[in-house]
Amino acid sequence: MKKPILFLFVLMLALSSSAQTDYDKLTKLFTKALEYSSKGDYGNAISSYQKALEMEPHNYTLHLNLGYCYSQIAEYDKAIEQYNKAAILRQDDYKVYSNRGNAQANLGRYKGAVRDIKRAMRIREEDGSQGMDTLYFNLGDCYRKWGKFDSAIVYYEEGLEYDHKSVSNRMNIAFTYIEMEEYELAEAHLIELVKEVPEISNNHNNLGYVYLKLGDLEKAEKHVLDAKKIEPGNSWIYRNLGLIYKAKGEKKQACNQLDKALKLEFVKYWGTDYIQELLDYCNQNPE
Repeated sequence: MKKPILFLFVLMLALSSSAQTDYDKLTKLFTKALEYSSKGDYGNAISSYQKALEMEPHNYTLHLNLGYCYSQIAEYDKAIEQYNKAAILRQDDYKVYSNRGNAQANLGRYKGAVRDIKRAMRIREEDGSQGMDTLYFNLGDCYRKWGKFDSAIVYYEEGLEYDHKSVSNRMNIAFTYIEMEEYELAEAHLIELVKEVPEISNNHNNLGYVYLKLGDLEKAEKHVLDAKKIEPGNSWIYRNLGLIYKAKGEKKQACNQLDKALKLEFVKYWGTDYIQELLDYCNQNPE
């Protein structure tokens, strides 16, 4: 699965500070915040944006980017608070509505999420179609989280009308088929993705999970281990390895993989539903 795509501004806009020293300080804070964010250091990025907002409390870009950082660490209520402030300052930019919609979807507020993302789409259609594949991806992802899988696939496929090579849309079509337990359909999509973009760990990982569900444990383990070589910090990989070892009757190995997934904060970002099977297995007569 690929996460919803959030938008981040990389240019400082509409600075009102008149003094050159204040402008330089603000620009330095903004630049540092972007650097921290690009490295995944969202705590320091948030601190830098907050300091910048003390100087420029009505700056749209700062509120948007601060919301983005909160979303990245799954603090969605705080993200929405910043997006709300950004939306008051500027109503004509699709980015704030798309980002706020994604945050709402992560909190289970699906109707509001759909409303926001569709508003973003209307704005984008008025000023040009570039990026519409991303907005259709985000809308599809909202419906997927909502459990409306048929609608999710429709919107992912609409995104492919704008960019038929969109890896994001194709990956999540495959993941949606997995959630629908249509494993053969998922397998067909993932085999093509692994061939075309072998450097993306999620394609190997999801294909491994599909083979697990189809009963081919050898192929399942191979593909998930291939994913681990590419992205050893991906908690989903250890969740899938745990399920594979569970299926093989190797409880100690399975529970070791569960521990690794939990240490990588699987539950914080994805909840317990996707890992409950392993939790139950390892908590029952633990070794």
